Amino acid sequence: MTTFDLQAALSRAMTLENIDPLDAATIAAAEQLSGKDGLTLDTALPILGNEQLIELIGFLNDSINCQQLSELCDKEFYNAEQAREWEVTEQQYRLAHEVALLSHLIEQKKGRYRLVIYQVILEDVYMGSWICADCQLIFLVLC
Repeated sequence: MTTFDLQAALSRAMTLENIDPLDAATIAAAEQLSGKDGLTLDTALPILGNEQLIELIGFLNDSINCQQLSELCDKEFYNAEQAREWEVTEQQYRLAHEVALLSHLIEQKKGRYRLVIYQVILEDVYMGSWICADCQLIFLVLC
């Protein structure tokens, strides 16, 4: 059970520039849920729900990796005890997992774009028949 179209939200979030992945995920999810375009973080937060839900999204984003979030969403996972602790409904609990997963996906996808840029820099440097140690170091760290 998904509360929004993850791929459409990912596409939308990738168009948001200079925005933290978690904020971009929050905005993209809220736009889908509300049917409104051009939301800001301030207008997106109330659409998603109460402060407890927002805090749960942040907690999940920081404490669970992308693979774990994917597995939880795929298996229709619902931890009633954790939902009770966070004072959220089952639907809010699932939404929190999906927004956190979306944030991780955005971060991964943007990381790939950075890698391509660094790869181009390294190739350009190499093609110029001299090698920049700093560029090579950046490339190796990102791989």
